[in-house]
Amino acid sequence: MKNTTPLNKVILYSILLFTVGCVSTQSIVTGTRRAPVDPAEVRLYSKEPDGAEEIALLNVGAGGTGQYGMNLALAELKKKAGGLGANGVVIVSNKIETHARGSMGTFLPAQGIWISDTSTQSETHVQAKAVYVKIQN
Repeated sequence: MKNTTPLNKVILYSILLFTVGCVSTQSIVTGTRRAPVDPAEVRLYSKEPDGAEEIALLNVGAGGTGQYGMNLALAELKKKAGGLGANGVVIVSNKIETHARGSMGTFLPAQGIWISDTSTQSETHVQAKAVYVKIQN
């Protein structure tokens, strides 16, 4: 970034932080919490395994779409599930939503026109169950 002051860099990085890669998670504990599990050890399932014990319902919204947004959401699901003591996450649904974030505009009095722009943000939403699956040796 040529001729960029430190303050401009801080502003730019702050904007990037709040618009790209943001993740929000909500959980409802429905079962018994267990000792935390390393997120790397949490497995993903498309259907609930036999004998799985439900620990919580999870809802994650991750900034971005496509594989990037899905990767953010899945990493957050594993982290949250592991923190609750779950060793598995059953994906219930996923979707991409686009929201209008607001309008900005400029009035040009000499031309008598209003120029406006509406910004949007897309998010990947994943709903899942955090479960504990007894590992058979």
